[in-house]
Amino acid sequence: MRGRGDIARAHLAKVNGWTPELAARYVNEAFDLWRRRSSRTWSLDISILEAYGVDPAIIADAGEASAEHRSQAVASATAKRARGPGPSLR
Repeated sequence: MRGRGDIARAHLAKVNGWTPELAARYVNEAFDLWRRRSSRTWSLDISILEAYGVDPAIIADAGEASAEHRSQAVASATAKRARGPGPSLR
């Protein structure tokens, strides 16, 4: 929560009608669950995107790039694919 944990927990408690203790417990349990889930390697079948003109290989090629970079790369590659091969320069 990058230094604003107290403010975020207070807001969480307020909007849910919780005590500060309950909000703290909820946050701790949520982070515990996140740690357990993040400790494994996940895979995701995105082949359905082909039906919408997105090549799943483009997304896989993006690898560990930032989400913004991946999004831009996929959008650019998908647009190029939709336009077709373009004119030949022979």
